[in-house]
Amino acid sequence: MRLDQMTRQAFTWELVAAAERIFGGRCSDDDFCYSSLWMVGLGKEAFGQAVLDPDALAGTPDVLRLAGRTWRFWAMTGPVGNRSAMWRWKPSGL
Repeated sequence: MRLDQMTRQAFTWELVAAAERIFGGRCSDDDFCYSSLWMVGLGKEAFGQAVLDPDALAGTPDVLRLAGRTWRFWAMTGPVGNRSAMWRWKPSGL
């Protein structure tokens, strides 16, 4: 399956709402496009679960690392909390 076919599966209002919740209430159209790519990076199983049940994202290690952080914090530092580590971070599903 091609990447565009995968991400198209994520274009649901339920996943938009989940992304807004994960990102602290801020999720533009571009942010959602990027988040759908990020969801694919979580791995086949996690992505498939999220498409079926967006609440399943709450239990993924990547979302748990983002929990409690404002979007400004993690947008600047990456999910692990420091700028230099951002480039070493890899989604858990890969």
